[in-house]
Amino acid sequence: MKHVLGAVTVALFALMEPCLGLWTGPALAAEKATQEAAAPERSVTERTVPDRSELDQRVLVGEHRLHARVVGTGTPAVVLDTGMGDSLEAWGELLPRLGELTTTVAYDRAGLGESELGPEPRDLFAVAKDLRALLQGLGIEPPYLLIGHSLGGLHIRGFAHLYPEEVAGWIFIDPTTEGMIQSVLTEEGQAAVLQQLEGESEGVLAEARGVPHRLRQLDDLDPPPHIPAVVLSAAAPMHIPEEHREAAAAAGMTEERLEELLTLKLDLHRALADKLPQSEHITLPENHHYLHQQDPEIVVEQVRKLLGQIRRGQEVKAPVEDG
Repeated sequence: MKHVLGAVTVALFALMEPCLGLWTGPALAAEKATQEAAAPERSVTERTVPDRSELDQRVLVGEHRLHARVVGTGTPAVVLDTGMGDSLEAWGELLPRLGELTTTVAYDRAGLGESELGPEPRDLFAVAKDLRALLQGLGIEPPYLLIGHSLGGLHIRGFAHLYPEEVAGWIFIDPTTEGMIQSVLTEEGQAAVLQQLEGESEGVLAEARGVPHRLRQLDDLDPPPHIPAVVLSAAAPMHIPEEHREAAAAAGMTEERLEELLTLKLDLHRALADKLPQSEHITLPENHHYLHQQDPEIVVEQVRKLLGQIRRGQEVKAPVEDG
């Protein structure tokens, strides 16, 4: 999502609201520009990039079609779930990199990217059922290593609640979790979010309308399965550009407040990791919310590690044939 919201929304969306997946307020836009400027230039000739038309598929899920891109071969398959409003293109270079390790699936949720709108409310379980039907339609068998960025962190938890036997591992990339974006649980807060998103596509608006449903469903989730998990927390400090500081200050947002919100976000991520029986929490002081774009190798390293754990576990469980 490329738009920039007003400076007044820095406090709302910067850290306590990461599930919106928006580099929205001026502080976020500045940080996004900073990380892109710092990223090394890459030529498309550095890697062999297949024609995307050979990789993209559209699968009928209920009465709507979802758009997916599948790269690589191997098991278990990696399945990617984006932040709010993002299409699968948000995975950038990470997608082909993971395809070098195993079968990797990225997709556009209903109403986003090239996928058709689906029925509302777009809650955790609706998203999970869509994803499972998509994977079945693609012929990709479980178990899956699920990766969720931002709002996607809620979705992969919902999938594991409905289909625990089909999930082999989790990676959470700067995820939304309990204690975040509580303002949208009120009618006033929800109305404010929708007002800020005026002009966005109907798919993005449907996602935003579904966020309160997702948050309330967290209380209904079963205890997490005993599978390996990694929580990656973006911890780079954010700064308010000079031209926006006056408006931000009038809204009660200062860089000191941003620092407090960052500390709170990291506490909430630690609490999430503590809930997961086999988890590791990794804090990344040089990285921002879209850390998989800034440095995809961070995620590649964790995927490689978890794939090794999962595959070794599968070997142990494999039946031994009688001689």
